[in-house]
Amino acid sequence: MKAQTHSLYLLSILLSSFVYTQAQNSDSIPDPQTGLTTHRKAISIIGGYNVWKYHFLEIGLAANELNQVGHTPVGFTYYASSEIKIDKDIIIGPKVGFWFGGGLAFGGSLIYYTDFHNSSLRIRPEIGIGLDRMKVTYGYNIALTNKNFNGINKHNINFAFLIGIKNRKK
Repeated sequence: MKAQTHSLYLLSILLSSFVYTQAQNSDSIPDPQTGLTTHRKAISIIGGYNVWKYHFLEIGLAANELNQVGHTPVGFTYYASSEIKIDKDIIIGPKVGFWFGGGLAFGGSLIYYTDFHNSSLRIRPEIGIGLDRMKVTYGYNIALTNKNFNGINKHNINFAFLIGIKNRKK
């Protein structure tokens, strides 16, 4: 319960102090056909941290499209990654998912948790805040198989970010 309280406190600080500003410049003139001021496609490394009662690190690859509409960064990302439990008992969770956001972030993932003896397939819808290459979301793990699999969170706070490694053609 104490870790849950600390996680919620940290999330409330992040949400209340989350500010994004951008100076207007000559590159921010909208394209007359699309209305976008910038448009980028990239392959990125996704890194993240998932917390509630249990703590998981996340690492993987993502394909993302980042747009700028006026001053608002809008992005769509789909990814393949793996969650790794930070504990003496190893649990990994290979997953695929997506998110999109432009202030608010929405997404979901399909995760296969295993401790190499038992496993559980979970689906996780998510909602939170997300701009450009980062997101902070609340997710709820819904068991599709083996509802009694222990050591994973039913509720989840996710901090994720993208590090671009290669630009794709527009």
